[in-house]
Amino acid sequence: MDKERLLAGGFTRDDFERFVNLRFGAGDPVYWYGWGGNTTFPGEKMFARKEGCEMGRLYRPEPDKAEAFLLARKLFVYLDPQTGEILTMPDGSPMWVKDFTYQYFRIRLKNSFLIFYSEQGSGDELTKLTSGHNSEIQKFDGMTIYTTPVQYQLPWRGNEPTWETYNWIERQDRDQVHYDCVWHGDFPTPPNMPPGRVSMNAYYHRYDFYGDMPETIRTFIEEHAPLWKKPPESLDEIRELQK
Repeated sequence: MDKERLLAGGFTRDDFERFVNLRFGAGDPVYWYGWGGNTTFPGEKMFARKEGCEMGRLYRPEPDKAEAFLLARKLFVYLDPQTGEILTMPDGSPMWVKDFTYQYFRIRLKNSFLIFYSEQGSGDELTKLTSGHNSEIQKFDGMTIYTTPVQYQLPWRGNEPTWETYNWIERQDRDQVHYDCVWHGDFPTPPNMPPGRVSMNAYYHRYDFYGDMPETIRTFIEEHAPLWKKPPESLDEIRELQK
């Protein structure tokens, strides 16, 4: 094994700071654009592709501490796997995930692991999760991969387990650094489908400006989801959305 490769923790304070810069940015909004697919198992039938983005900004009231916060929101649009056209609801409206009007993340370095705390939802449906106890870092020549698994349960199908894995990638290319993410999740099928599992995957690339994202997602946002043009401005805005 490469002596620079570290598994099961191994995060230093410098690694933490680099991850925060990758994931959260330095203060100005960052935009993670993604493209992927949803496939049933068993059956291996891709029933939808998806296109989406997460926009977030760093919030760090105590920068000397190994702790940082992300104020974010995200959306996904479901597409026909053959034509790429936006799928529609019975009333003709576009089929998209609009539940994440905000997401609030806290991350800290603890015993060489990245520990995440997240909040989403509102009122009686406010959900709080803790994850990261199996976070990993792998270092290669010109590239670092930060892996952050998430495990939880969804309320349908008898609270079947769900998991997601994010592989955040920092690539050094001469004088430039590129940020990407490969994501995979395993979910129970939604209530409107026969019992089974769904494998989801997506590739993300980070953009530092809204206008640099592909035109397809910008057009959708401007026509159907103007709130998603930028992340929450402050923690106060998130607390209002939680009510």
